[in-house]
Parts: sequence; C-alpha cells; structure tokens
Amino acid sequence: MHRRSPDGRFIVELPLKSDVPLGASRSYAVRSLLSIEKRLARDDDLCQRYNEFMQELIDMKHMELAPPPTDQTFYMPHHPVVKESSVTTKLRVVFNASAKTTTGNSLNDALFNTSLRSNRGHRENVPPNMHVHEKPRSTPHCLAS
Repeated sequence: MHRRSPDGRFIVELPLKSDVPLGASRSYAVRSLLSIEKRLARDDDLCQRYNEFMQELIDMKHMELAPPPTDQTFYMPHHPVVKESSVTTKLRVVFNASAKTTTGNSLNDALFNTSLRSNRGHRENVPPNMHVHEKPRSTPHCLAS
C-alpha cells in the first residue's frame, strides 16, 4: 500500500510478515546507544560528524522525533562507521535491522524480501521521493544521542 504526502513524496508501508512476531527491542537499543555515547564522549570529531549526520537525516525527513512508545514499538539499534579513505562520506550510520528482539526475531526476519532490506546505509535504501510508513503493528525507531 502507498500514498503521497502533501509534499509529493510516496509513503509506503514496510512489507511485514504477519506470522513473525517482534518482541521487545528497547533494552538492546538503549545498551547500544549508551555504548555510542561513551564512544562519542571520547572523540569530539566523531561526535560532531555523528550529530551532523543525524541532523541531516532529520532535515531530509528520513528521520523524525518518535511519539511515545507503545507495546508495538520496535527500536532499531545503530552505530557510526568511519571510513577515512572515503572521498565523499567519511562517516555513515548503519542501522541494524538484524538485531534480535526478545522473541528471537529481528526486523529483517519480519520483513518480506525487498530492496529496502539491505546492509547498505540509510541514504542508499530510501529514494528521496519516498518515505517509509510503518504498519501499526510495529513501528521502527532508533534512539539517537
């Protein structure tokens, strides 16, 4: 299912399998976030680049502040990856859709096989004219510093 937003972008639902339950994911995502925060506190340059990257995702409307969590909220852990040899992007953020929830299933397990299910960075996965709208049964969120 898809529709268009007022600004003309397509909004598509994640193609989730109804027979693959997602369990709690917040505690793992929080542990991951705390680890990231420790790493950022030790490296001012990394912290600045990470914050700029995350702000860029907000500015491009690829990420937004999440509403209060519900029982159906899925938290997607992420981490910054630095590649100093890169000519264009020295830092990217990798979202871990393979992280297991308390049921032993991950978001990747629950997704039908699509082009959005990829190990590449967020910007390569979602075309600029598309916004992924999650089905009400599970809404992916990431905790950001």
